[in-house]
Amino acid sequence: MPDFAIAPPSASPSALSTATIHQIGVLGGGQLAWMLTEAAQSLGLELIIQTPNSDDPALRNAHAQGIGASDRAVLAPIADAVATAQLAQRCQVITFENEFVDLQALQKLADQGISFRPSLSSLAPLL
Repeated sequence: MPDFAIAPPSASPSALSTATIHQIGVLGGGQLAWMLTEAAQSLGLELIIQTPNSDDPALRNAHAQGIGASDRAVLAPIADAVATAQLAQRCQVITFENEFVDLQALQKLADQGISFRPSLSSLAPLL
């Protein structure tokens, strides 16, 4: 499995953290998340999807591989910050399938040290 590192939010672009990424959380389970799961598999990464619907496209790969939705998903609305905190316990970084997120709720989680990529400040102009 390849090792990936990410820069902490306050780091310069050339500075990388020593955190190795193996599990990535994704808020949303639509078609973009489905494409992310395809790419992640080829890189040896595990994606854990937060979505309210176990039939969403991103979870179809898991079903096809005989993996239960609970193994690769947090079944909850993407606006559910408690569920997102649970997602964060299972991965090193969280990314977004779309920009329809509650930035205020996520900022509270970021303040607790949960890592979001892209950063929440990058998403703010889109909302």
